[in-house]
Amino acid sequence: MNTQLIWLNTKKKVSDIIPYERNPRKITEAQIEYLKKSLYRFNLVDVPIIDFDGVLISGHQRCKALSLLGRDFEEIDVRIPNRKLTEKEFKDLNLELNKLRGTFDFDILGADFEMEELKDLGFDNTELGLGYPEEESLSLDNFDDSKEKKEHTCPSCGEKFTD
Repeated sequence: MNTQLIWLNTKKKVSDIIPYERNPRKITEAQIEYLKKSLYRFNLVDVPIIDFDGVLISGHQRCKALSLLGRDFEEIDVRIPNRKLTEKEFKDLNLELNKLRGTFDFDILGADFEMEELKDLGFDNTELGLGYPEEESLSLDNFDDSKEKKEHTCPSCGEKFTD
């Protein structure tokens, strides 16, 4: 039987944190730029979570952005369990922390922020309910009626699909 998990706060150098090779969460180059901007503006607010052996469970993109900002040797706050997670606990927690992000109330967003502010904070047209991302916006210039199906790439996850 495993000991009950207790999460502790500690410090680790960014360069000493080991990325989880099978992390399924990906972000675009534009999103990493917004993340770097946020780290510059607010510093590290949402701390990475690592396993007992230093393998990253959550915070891959934040650690990547810190590295890109030249902060590899900086000690940062991290959360660590009091014991090594089982493989199932590790995989489940990694997926849950990446999946459980919620949705937005667009009435509140629209009342509290201007559209340009939301875009400056990293929202794209798809997230704002405006249709296609800017780089794939429809216009007569890129309209091609010669193909029945067209291949697209999701800007959030990189998955390819045809319509």
